[in-house]
Amino acid sequence: MVVVPFIFLFFVSPISGSMYDRLGSRMLCTVGMMILAVALFGISALSCGEAPFPIVWRLALIGLGTAIFLPPNSSAAMTAVPPRRRGIAAGTVAAARNFGMVMGVALAGAMFNTCFHILSGGLSLKVYRPGLASIFMSSFRYAVAAGGLVAMIGAILAFLRGPEQKK
Repeated sequence: MVVVPFIFLFFVSPISGSMYDRLGSRMLCTVGMMILAVALFGISALSCGEAPFPIVWRLALIGLGTAIFLPPNSSAAMTAVPPRRRGIAAGTVAAARNFGMVMGVALAGAMFNTCFHILSGGLSLKVYRPGLASIFMSSFRYAVAAGGLVAMIGAILAFLRGPEQKK
């Protein structure tokens, strides 16, 4: 199941890049972030012991949203700098993307652990047992819903950013 988003990234990213050449980045980035937000809120609604299909289609939406967002966003960043500075821009975009992923995972993990600690009355994940599954899932839901909220903010920022740069 983990490979599902990457399948969409592999097949949809080139299409999204091609669409950027015709539509620009604002709408594609906004739509991509909105799809990602819907997918994350959908994942936050999952219950313990869910069948595979409801999980898979939500993961597919994550891949689709990411694939629609990333190529136009990277292209917009690259066209905003002079050609002689594009190597620096490419490195900066890659570093920012990786930093964002690392921070997202760290913040989601911190939020999950904090929620689990609070909801369990001070227990640590080190003492996890099946009886804590509902608390585990509640903590998971809060952390993933927070990611959905961040994606919604990203969609708003993508929509409100400045005008497209000339290519």
